[in-house]
Amino acid sequence: MNGSSPEWGRVQALDDEKFALAGELALGLLQGQERQDALHELNIDPEMRAAVRAWDEDFVACFFSAVPLEEAPAQQVWSRIEAELFTLPPVPMWKRLLQEAKDPRNRGVVMALALAKLALLIWILYLFV
Repeated sequence: MNGSSPEWGRVQALDDEKFALAGELALGLLQGQERQDALHELNIDPEMRAAVRAWDEDFVACFFSAVPLEEAPAQQVWSRIEAELFTLPPVPMWKRLLQEAKDPRNRGVVMALALAKLALLIWILYLFV
């Protein structure tokens, strides 16, 4: 925020929580009871009104000072952005197998493999001892 609004001088004394609440209200991020509480605070507290007004003025200044793009970014750019933001990194095979082994639905299979390994170990020991 650029802080050029005359309201900014008056809202500097607000505590951080109330100042952040004013910004969230100005951006429309609050919902439900939290929004109702903030609107009630806005009606009874002149400092809160000044803070919301300052946030509004600063957001409007930011919006109108933004330079519009002459052309939209290429589809390849959007694809890379979406892939970076919304895809999970690949999980190594050993981690996937370990997760599968830990799954309670696979206990029977894990127990059967453990018993088979134990039987094989006993058989090998029997042959060589």
